[in-house]
Amino acid sequence: MERKPVKFEGSVDTVLPSKPHWHRFIPIGIFIAAILVHSLIIFFYLPPVQFQKYTIASRMYLNEELPKERLFDFSPLYLYMHIVLQKIFPRTDVIVQWLQIVLIGFSSVLLFYLLLEFFQLLVALFGTIAFILNYSVVIYTQAFEPEPLLIFFLLGFVFFAARSRFVSHGIAGFFFGLSFLTRPNFLAVLVAVPFYFYFRQGKKKRKCLISTALFLAPVLLCIGVLSGRNAVILKNISPMTMNPGTVFFEGNNPNSWGMSSMYPPLIEELSGQYPEQPDYQHELYRMFARRIAGRNLSVPEVNSYWASRAKNFITDHPMRFVRLLGKKLLHFFHAYEWHDLLNTYWNGKKLRRGWIPTIPFALISAMALFGMLIQRTEWKRSLLFYIIFFCQFILMLVAYVSSRQRVAVIFIFVFFACSTLQYLIKSRKRLWVLPLLALFCLLLYVHTDFMREEDHLWESTRASRQFLRASFQNRGEGHFNEAARLSAMAAAAAPWSIDSRRLTNLSFGTAGFVESALRVVFPQTASRRFDRAALYIEAGKADEAAKIIQQLIDEGHEFKRDYYQSSEPYFYLGRTAAIRENRKQSVELLQKALERTPGDPSVLAHLSALTGRSEYRDKLFRYFDDISAHFYLGRAHLKNKMPAEAVDNFLYVTRKIPEFRRGHIYLAAALGEAGRYEEAARKYIEGMSLAAEPVMLEEEIISVFQKLSEQSQNDVDRLYDYGVVLRQFGFHSQALRVQREGQVLDASNPRTKQEIASLEKILLLQRERE
Repeated sequence: MERKPVKFEGSVDTVLPSKPHWHRFIPIGIFIAAILVHSLIIFFYLPPVQFQKYTIASRMYLNEELPKERLFDFSPLYLYMHIVLQKIFPRTDVIVQWLQIVLIGFSSVLLFYLLLEFFQLLVALFGTIAFILNYSVVIYTQAFEPEPLLIFFLLGFVFFAARSRFVSHGIAGFFFGLSFLTRPNFLAVLVAVPFYFYFRQGKKKRKCLISTALFLAPVLLCIGVLSGRNAVILKNISPMTMNPGTVFFEGNNPNSWGMSSMYPPLIEELSGQYPEQPDYQHELYRMFARRIAGRNLSVPEVNSYWASRAKNFITDHPMRFVRLLGKKLLHFFHAYEWHDLLNTYWNGKKLRRGWIPTIPFALISAMALFGMLIQRTEWKRSLLFYIIFFCQFILMLVAYVSSRQRVAVIFIFVFFACSTLQYLIKSRKRLWVLPLLALFCLLLYVHTDFMREEDHLWESTRASRQFLRASFQNRGEGHFNEAARLSAMAAAAAPWSIDSRRLTNLSFGTAGFVESALRVVFPQTASRRFDRAALYIEAGKADEAAKIIQQLIDEGHEFKRDYYQSSEPYFYLGRTAAIRENRKQSVELLQKALERTPGDPSVLAHLSALTGRSEYRDKLFRYFDDISAHFYLGRAHLKNKMPAEAVDNFLYVTRKIPEFRRGHIYLAAALGEAGRYEEAARKYIEGMSLAAEPVMLEEEIISVFQKLSEQSQNDVDRLYDYGVVLRQFGFHSQALRVQREGQVLDASNPRTKQEIASLEKILLLQRERE
């Protein structure tokens, strides 16, 4: 077939078939194919569940319910887009979804043209298809997140910057400015743009200066607009947004493994109390920092506070930071997708298990690595691809390498992968590269313990919540025994959430809640065995737990439990020694755990409690906020039978965060263990007034109210409270007996009458269901 060169403006000659110009219809076909593929997958294959952060935030903004400083938490352009669309259209979600699909269609066409400037037609088509069918691109086109806009603006920037006309360079600046208003990730790229123009225009300084000026004008305008908004609304003239300090903390705190956002545990837990608030963790970051400081810190000061916690940890443990960078480096290129949004994780899993075709990312990634070396001979032409790639790469190494961050540079992976493909096509002598590619593909595809743990956390948390919902439903229908069984299954599925898995009014017989959870048997993977050991420790069965943990250590497994619980097996061995009251051995094992995972808050807290040495306590406060540090210390003191110290810690927590329900209940348990029963009862009732369930710390809480009722045997109120607590923990017959004792003392007490009626109904339903 005869071929002739076809000139593209500002580019090298690109070879295209000369026949009846059918090639002109390829971009239209690509656009239609991209829209068709994505719309079919999104509307007919993936579930419609969305993370409605921007939808809720825009609605609150329009209703004047969104605090002004919360604007700092969102992508400016994407949020304002939602606001405008909500004002115009009744079905904003459908409009946004179609807009994102169309933008990916345009992005596919731009990518095709860019690839065509460097590679032959078939290679360019391969790269475009790889982009369209990439699972991450599909997932984030469906998600209500700014990534589709960011991808389109970046591709528009590169496409127009590569043209020769000055007006194109102004348009490139417009696209880059919009990308900055979407996410500020690529601001450093500005440094490279003048050099790119200089090389592309034959090193002519005058032309370079004109191109750079035209490019920078719209970019500076966008930066100025954002700075002006921040100055007026947030009293901060900086153009920065989206909380870089807290993002840095999330990727580098001692609980973080650098693959996704890792919040402080109490902030993550408290955010669940505000389901109607979009991405409320950011507001809680500010709340914690301000209440600790005792003054109204500015947003930059809050960011500085959290960033300093991570910097302290990195300064104290530089080698751990280096190892963390190594993990991030591997997972940046690895095929496994690290998600930090619920819907994106499950959508990704559905795509991987289904029939949707794709070009495996491990192959694209391996080819991209080779392509970066191959393309180095033309680095001046490829400069923008290199700079965008490494800008995002470095940013992700500094923060975390989640799939949401990586999807913005998928088109760069594709570009360099195409370079490798064309290199192989040109000569058979180059096929020696194939075995190396196959080896790299294998390395970038094989799952590690960390990846299996990540799947375990997502799947177990989901299963646990499903069991809990079913338990709620059965209890509401009067099936108390089935509800209890499901509640125990919820705890067994996710033992790290045991404090939130026991519903009120459910009886677990003589075995008790934890023993009931231990009776649940799941397939015994390494992760499930680790869970079982944690349950044994909760039940006080040190020997059984130690046996499992030692086996897991001998087998060389690694665990990743994020902010849910300690990931270090030696911590649990230390706990088993403490249960046996062998304090010396416990300290030795905990010190070994600290050597392996420096900064682990659970390890530091228990070492501080057991040794009394200030170095462990000081580190806990250097790496975490004061509230979380006190909570960790309080739990460690309580578990190691040091209630007086635990009281001081939990008092601080509840003073600073009075809305934290679990803090009040733990304080009640500590006060009870310290013999301060009156205060303990008040704190428990205060905590339960925040939410009626779940219940936790059975032995400690029941003991408080039992002691009080014994001290005041003729006090109807004491008997009533004791009976209510017994009922809450599922001891219905005993609770009924206590309430009847109170009725004998005061037959007209309406609260006692109502409680007796409720207990009689529960017991009747239980007998009927047996």
